[in-house]
Amino acid sequence: MSGTCSIEGCGNAAYVAGKCVKHHLGTCSIEGCGNVAKAAGKCVKHHLGICSIEDCGNVGYVAGKCNKHHAGMCSIEGCGNFAKAAGKCEKHHVRPNFGGSAVKWATTSDGYIISRGVLQHRWVMEQHLGRALLANENVHHLNGQRDDNRIENLELWSKSQPNGQRVDDKTAWAIEWLSVYQPGLLANKPYQLKLSAA
Repeated sequence: MSGTCSIEGCGNAAYVAGKCVKHHLGTCSIEGCGNVAKAAGKCVKHHLGICSIEDCGNVGYVAGKCNKHHAGMCSIEGCGNFAKAAGKCEKHHVRPNFGGSAVKWATTSDGYIISRGVLQHRWVMEQHLGRALLANENVHHLNGQRDDNRIENLELWSKSQPNGQRVDDKTAWAIEWLSVYQPGLLANKPYQLKLSAA
């Protein structure tokens, strides 16, 4: 569908029945919000709630806290990664001495470098990101060489995708995805979905 939203003064690209996504789905019922409604007349942020930690602004997921504040931070001084178990991040809980000079790397039969069950290219990316990789993330070698684990040869990929193909599902997935990779785009300000005219 081409053209602009039929709602006077809107100007966004028309999407369904002559309206933009925002006006088709409606806006959050919370006064002054302006985000697209997702569930129970509220945007994802207001439906799930905001992290109860002062000045955080992230979407609350568990017990009124965002993932970061619910899990806490690694207890190892200077680490800065999210805690996973026993107050430590995955790196320090699962492989506390990993990365030291005593680590011995080996090459697998398919050409990857590994030590203690950890693939080197994944470890290098985790060090670069300062956090453990998520279950839906993998690391791609740009030049195809599985033993070239320089960070400039590695690229973070995500296997995450929305459930189903309905616009509502994809919209909710996109907001959740942004809350992980670009939370600043969603925090403390209304956002608008910009769709190009077909």
